Amino acid sequence: MNKVIIIWGCVSEKRDALGERVYQRALHVVSEIERCTKATDAIAEGNFEEMGRLMYQSHVSLRQVCMLFPSALIMLTNLIT
Repeated sequence: MNKVIIIWGCVSEKRDALGERVYQRALHVVSEIERCTKATDAIAEGNFEEMGRLMYQSHVSLRQVCMLFPSALIMLTNLIT
């Protein structure tokens, strides 16, 4: 079984205990693990369009889920996309 699916299930089971804000941020972390795995594959294949798409998804997740606006990620996302 995929480790990300197992982690996702563990986080979902603890939703009430975590509270909504922490739960949402935990989901971001889990989805970020999956994006990093896909990004590794994209780089190995020379698929920089996919890499840019994954970075954009990361940026959106940070902004919408975590309510964070890291300027370095904004700069990198703009360079790649």
